[in-house]
Amino acid sequence: MVDYSKTEAEDLSSAEDKFLKERASSETSMRNSEKKPMKWKLIFISVGVIVLILVIINSLNEMHKLHNPEVPVITQIENARTSMFFLSLELENYRQINGGFPDTLDLEMQTYGLEYDLDSDGLYTLTYQSQDTTLVFYSTDDPAELVSEELAVEVFGEGRE
Repeated sequence: MVDYSKTEAEDLSSAEDKFLKERASSETSMRNSEKKPMKWKLIFISVGVIVLILVIINSLNEMHKLHNPEVPVITQIENARTSMFFLSLELENYRQINGGFPDTLDLEMQTYGLEYDLDSDGLYTLTYQSQDTTLVFYSTDDPAELVSEELAVEVFGEGRE
């Protein structure tokens, strides 16, 4: 006699195994399909964060330009000439009081962008160097030639000849 309960149990066991395998395989495929969109979401978020950082950096750069505009070259030259003018007056006053020009400039007398050199003859040279311009003023030159006539008149009380 054949034991049907044993055969039925084996069939049930094999059906259960088959069901569990299919279920596990479908869960695995569901997990894999869920991972792909997650991967794309992470990529999308990463790209969004990078774009946001670039926008912020660009905005900060534009704000910096607004608060620190580049000074036009002509203005830089005019500022250098005016600085040379006033520094040459201070140096002349120093010479009259001390009998000669200083070997170096004191911190009070230093002017941004100007170089001071005293030669062996006791005469000085002021030099301004920018990207495309070099201005040189010698102690033997007339300081009034460095600035506009209006400023020269204001300082010296008379016009240039």
